[in-house]
Amino acid sequence: MMMKYRERRSYGRIDEILPPPDLLQDIKESFGRFIDQGISRAFADISPIEGHGKDGLLLELIDPYLGEPRNTEAECKDKDLTYSKPLRVTARLSQEGTVIQETELYIGDFPMMTSRGTLIINGSENALVNELTRSPGVYFTKEDKDKYKGHILPELGAWLEIILDTKRGSLQANIDRKGKVLATVLLKALGFDEKRIRAYYSFEVSP
Repeated sequence: MMMKYRERRSYGRIDEILPPPDLLQDIKESFGRFIDQGISRAFADISPIEGHGKDGLLLELIDPYLGEPRNTEAECKDKDLTYSKPLRVTARLSQEGTVIQETELYIGDFPMMTSRGTLIINGSENALVNELTRSPGVYFTKEDKDKYKGHILPELGAWLEIILDTKRGSLQANIDRKGKVLATVLLKALGFDEKRIRAYYSFEVSP
């Protein structure tokens, strides 16, 4: 009687090695979009600037562009410099539709990203890392058994944290983690007087 052998296959070895992904691809593409579109949009958000007087002055900031880098990457590393390009924009001053003056303004040196996806700041080369941020909304968390927190995250602006400590009987507010204040202090800063606070809340109002 002949014995039957099972066919064994090993998947422990892979003939083709996949190339490692470019982890900085998103960073480089995002920076490229900012250079190509973001700078122009930033100036478009503030331009034109209208004068408050009756003379009808209007200031336009148009056609921003980046010049050539002042130093090479190697020179910036050796001399502790920042690898950057000069940012310039055309300023056009007009009055009631008539152009009075048009000149080129130097805004400042804009740090540039290398082909490796890094920035050279004061001679030090570093890579940017994507930061995971929470979506705007309200989040509630519980710490220990006596402390509760509510986080109000706007799309733009400062974060607001409300902290309830049932053991101490306190309700505090923290804006951008700059320091805690009593919630009543925040309410008074928002225009609530003591009478209105007492009408809605049963806790003792601190002076």
